Order: sequence, then C-alpha cells, then structure tokens
Amino acid sequence: MTTDLQQLLEFASLNPGILSVTLSQMALFHQLASLHRRDIILTLHARTNINEPPTHLSPSLNLFLSGACELTPDETRLCWLLLRHKIWDTSDVQASDPAQLRSIHRIHGDPIGLTYTALYPPNLFCYTPGCRRSQILITKAMQRKAVIYTLSDGVVPTYHIHMYCEHCKTGYHNNFYVRNGRRFYYTNPVPEYLQVGTHHFAERRLVKLWTAQLLYSRTSAFHCAQIYNYALKNSPSMDPDWGVSPTVRCEEVSDAFTLLSLLEDCEHRNTVLEVAHTGLQKDRFTAAVQARDEYFEQLLGI
Repeated sequence: MTTDLQQLLEFASLNPGILSVTLSQMALFHQLASLHRRDIILTLHARTNINEPPTHLSPSLNLFLSGACELTPDETRLCWLLLRHKIWDTSDVQASDPAQLRSIHRIHGDPIGLTYTALYPPNLFCYTPGCRRSQILITKAMQRKAVIYTLSDGVVPTYHIHMYCEHCKTGYHNNFYVRNGRRFYYTNPVPEYLQVGTHHFAERRLVKLWTAQLLYSRTSAFHCAQIYNYALKNSPSMDPDWGVSPTVRCEEVSDAFTLLSLLEDCEHRNTVLEVAHTGLQKDRFTAAVQARDEYFEQLLGI
C-alpha cells in the first residue's frame, strides 16, 4: 500500500466526509491551492511560521476552491486538512490543462480577485539590511488589475501585487523594488514578465520575438505591435470588461526591448539596473542606456 493511499485511508477513518470527494476533485484542489500559495500567505499574520501551512484558509480562498472543485464547504475544509502539507511542499506547479484552469479562474476567481497568474514580488521579507522586517512577513499590500502580453496565450488578465515595508519605506514590485525614489531591478534571474507600463507586462519570450523582429527583419516597433494585435492578441480567458486595454502600443514594444537588453547586460555583468522611479516613462532608461554604451566603448577602445 502506498504512503499516500495509507494516509488517505487513515484520514478517512477519522473524517468520513472526505469519502464523498473524488480523486479528480482532489487533484484539481491540489493544483489550484498550490497555484495560490502566495495568496494564502498574504492572509497570514506577520509573525506566522511560513514553513508550516495554516490550519485554515481565508473565506475567499475557501469560496474559490469550493466553487472551482464543486465541493461543499465541509469537503473543502477536509481537502485542505488532508492535502495542505503536500500543497505547501510543492515547489513548482505544472498545470495539466492551463486552458481549463484559466476558464475556472474567469468564472470563480475574477469575481473575488483571484487570477490564474498573479504577479507578486519575489520576496516575502524585506531586503533592506538591518530592517526588522527581514524576519517578519511583509503584509501591507496593494493589488491592481493588469494584463500580460504572452506569446502562446494572447493577452491574459492578472493582478499586480505591490508590497510595502512600513519600517524602512521600501516598496516591492514584481520587477523591482523602490527605495528613496529609485528603482532597483531584479536580475538574478531576469523576471519572466517585464513591466512595460503601469498596468501592462510582456512575457520575456514575446520580448525575445520582438527583439528578433527589430534586429533581423528590420520590423519597426509600430509594426511589431500591429502584428501582435492582429495575430496573437486574442485570448478566451480575457474578460472584455477587465478595465485594462489589451492592445499593445509601439512604445511598449520599444520599452520592452530596451528593458530586456539592459537587464540581460546587468545579469551578465552581475550588476543592478538602477533608474528613477518617477518622471516620464520615455526618459526612464536614457541614462542607463548611455552608461551601457560608454561601457562598451571603453571595452572596445573606441
């Protein structure tokens, strides 16, 4: 008898209500709860030990999982108690059917603020040396609607979650953190989705395609945007009432190309991209590009 089956039978002997839940419902519950671990952590007290899963889920997560998996509230509670340690130990979630999961989220997740992809900062604690939040969860968060331009799935809805450390006044975003009016981008690794506007992100694979079009086929940023909007933009998971424009603009293509080039250069040289957080977007990377050009001129002896 396998360990998982033995654990299930032992759990069922104490909680017979779990026997009404099918294996396919359990598998879906496991996938969905694993996808939303950061959402679960966000509901926890700041001093919670996150190495252990909580014994209870928040009302919104319970509502979502109950509706998505077609479970009663009690069945949802029992599924979490049975699977929570396995869910907490799942390092990487491989979606068996991404299209199905996106459809589930549009029906059951969108009304309560949960999307298939959520763009959190990479950290749970504050990075600032000496900050007392370096060992305490950052719990102050602001969520805003956004969209991601992707290569395979068109434009998909998402939430961008901005975390804030009240002690040292550092703001943490998916691509960068902000301290004293300056942005410091993460480069190890380069983010999977690059922020190209307040509410717009571009998948790195797509930006690679735009880069190839710009460099090798002499396609302008305007025409890169037009091609994407004509051939790749449509997505069944995109709610037309999401409230964020799904149309790519040429400025976003240009910014994506510039940002990825700078980040890959910083990753290669083990440096950090630092730019102003305020000001016009068109001017944000000008100084960084000039500094990079000067570096290569010195390197090549020009």
